[in-house]
Amino acid sequence: MAWNCYELIYRALSPVHIGYRKLGIIQRTRYYIPGRNLWGAITANLTRTCYSQPGNKEYKNVGKFVKENVIASYFYPQTGEAGSYYPHFTEEGLRFDSKDGKVLTAAQFEARFISSFAQTALTASNLTAEEATLHETEFLSNCTETATPPGQQVFFHGTLYIKQGTRGDYPTQVKSLDDKQILGQISEIFVGGERAYGFGRLRLEGGMPKQLKTGDKLFGSYELILDQKFPVIKVPKGEVFPAHVVADGVTAVGEAEPLVSREWESDPKRSPKGAGQRLSFLSVCWVPGSVAQRDLKVEVSDFGILTIKG
Repeated sequence: MAWNCYELIYRALSPVHIGYRKLGIIQRTRYYIPGRNLWGAITANLTRTCYSQPGNKEYKNVGKFVKENVIASYFYPQTGEAGSYYPHFTEEGLRFDSKDGKVLTAAQFEARFISSFAQTALTASNLTAEEATLHETEFLSNCTETATPPGQQVFFHGTLYIKQGTRGDYPTQVKSLDDKQILGQISEIFVGGERAYGFGRLRLEGGMPKQLKTGDKLFGSYELILDQKFPVIKVPKGEVFPAHVVADGVTAVGEAEPLVSREWESDPKRSPKGAGQRLSFLSVCWVPGSVAQRDLKVEVSDFGILTIKG
């Protein structure tokens, strides 16, 4: 079994909001795009490509196909030719490093890439603000807020793994898609929340993306192994994790969090609070930017989450 790996750079055509947690009235955003959000965007595009009038069943089947055969890494922001900015937990606190040597403190990163907007609901009878509905939503800007020069275009950089060979028992129009067709159908995607406001629109830069081989260095730091059941990357001791890592059996310096996601489910028995309200607990994970305390081999598994291999 083998995988092809492609290095992708998306231009942000609008702000991006990746729901994280609430702080008072502020709905915070993650500072990167997790693989799960890419999975949702890829599933949506491929389903509409393969079926003229897709329903819940088709979306679910294509989503399963994508989960097993098309794995997206986490994507991180960058400007122009500068390297992507990755979180890095240090003794001085959280900072953001790029592989070309640039370093931003958390405050500098937020000033450059993060902004917000306020909203409130209106009372229909008199068009005044409805009580207790004021809230603020953070987002990753599509142009830098502060930089030299200001207003630089923001891009998101990551990788896509596409399985080769047998792809399971799926309809022919789904499993017959080759790499070029898949990449062509995700040349423009929408990720994250607030899409009703036009948020989350990304467009793939350039032509056919660069393909990486076994032995190449992912993001300049992580050696790739692509001839396994899942893609494998080597994380050297002292290097940061480029995605969530399942914490079981892994020692790191950083932060851990329970990784919980919201899944679409219309069956009231499985989602008693209503369609789309089913919560799924994945695992307790080290967050991106946590630092490995020994050399590790990790598999790139579902939604780009890393699991220890040895």
